[in-house]
Amino acid sequence: VDNGGRYSYENQPSICRWNCKKLGEAIQMSLPVEKSEPSLKVFDDEYDRAYLQGMRNKVRQTYECVVFNIACIFRL
Repeated sequence: VDNGGRYSYENQPSICRWNCKKLGEAIQMSLPVEKSEPSLKVFDDEYDRAYLQGMRNKVRQTYECVVFNIACIFRL
């Protein structure tokens, strides 16, 4: 149970990043932290890219739905 909202939707990116960081720390005997930390920057960039693309898709779908509905209304 997540009473504090730690795993709420808006906190998912930071929690995922924290999990990745902790994984890097856990495997530091095999992969030094200095070599795994740059991947966190890649995570940040990739998350932002994927999030923005998802929002663009959502807005485009909403716009296309509105245009379709208006076209249907005018045909009546």
